[in-house]
Amino acid sequence: ERLAQSALDLAIDDPELTDALESLAKVMLAQAVGDLAWKYFNEAADACERVEPFDGLRVAGLCARACEIAERWPGSMRGVSPPEEDVRALLERGFAALPPGDSEERIRLLGLRASWLFAYPRDDATLAEFEAGEAAGLEAAESAMRLGLPNLASAVLDQANGAFLSRG
Repeated sequence: ERLAQSALDLAIDDPELTDALESLAKVMLAQAVGDLAWKYFNEAADACERVEPFDGLRVAGLCARACEIAERWPGSMRGVSPPEEDVRALLERGFAALPPGDSEERIRLLGLRASWLFAYPRDDATLAEFEAGEAAGLEAAESAMRLGLPNLASAVLDQANGAFLSRG
């Protein structure tokens, strides 16, 4: 944490700021300080969006990592969890930055879409919404297997059925 904070203090441009904020976010996540990890991943995505040339894959990955904290690890947040609208906006920001094709970042974002109704249940959710989440998770798992990432495929398969399991 001390070294990541020093890197942040010494950052002189957006690439260095992105690296330092991402490092600090990872440290906070490892220490289960989810609210600070959420904050720093968000700030890293902001800084990364200003870097030229634009690296959409990295922006998408930073957005995904932040959303995973709010959606999958909310118990790590010591303060108030971010509102659903903020998480959805960041998720969509990640998809908007994402270049086409298979990538770990796309898999993570699809997994988050898959488990949305698990993390943010609604009594009025339709069967079509549950099926769309399942389809996103299955698409993510297929992509993960194409990339040789079976552990990630397992995680997104879990996300694909989470909403159905939460409803019994």
